Amino acid sequence: MLREPHLGLRNMLEHTKTLAILGAGLNEQKPAHRLFHDLNGRGWTLIPVHPNDKGNILSNNIVSTIEPTSVSVVVFFLSPQQTMAQLRSFEARLLNKPFPFIWLQPGAADDFVLEWLNLNDVPHVVDDCVVEFIRRHHLYSSVK
Repeated sequence: MLREPHLGLRNMLEHTKTLAILGAGLNEQKPAHRLFHDLNGRGWTLIPVHPNDKGNILSNNIVSTIEPTSVSVVVFFLSPQQTMAQLRSFEARLLNKPFPFIWLQPGAADDFVLEWLNLNDVPHVVDDCVVEFIRRHHLYSSVK
C-alpha cells in the first residue's frame, strides 16, 4: 500500500492555488523547467523563481525572489546549501509568521537542512517528486 509522506498532503495540494518553484529557469533540460509542462492545465498558478534568468516559462514570468508570505507551497529544486540559504532568508522575512509548506525535491536537502526544518517545526516533504506525487494521486487544484 502506498503511504503519503505527510498527512493531508493531497488535500492541501488540491486546495492550494499557487506553487512557487525555486530553481525554475530557462534551461529546458532542468527538471524545474519541465515541471511547468508536466503540471500545465492542472489548475495551479506556477511561479518560476530564479535569481539570474529573465523571461517566462509557458507565460509564467520568472521572478528573482518571492515573498514567503505570498505563497502556501514552495517547491525547492536547489542544492542543499542553496536550500538552507533560502530557508534562512525566509525566516528573516517572516518574522515569526508561519512558514509556507516546503516541498524538497530529491537532492534539495541534506541532514543539516532536515534537522533545521524539524527543529523549527516547518512543515515539509522530502525526497518525493512533486510532479510524480501529483500524477500518482491524479491531483488538480480545486481553487478558482
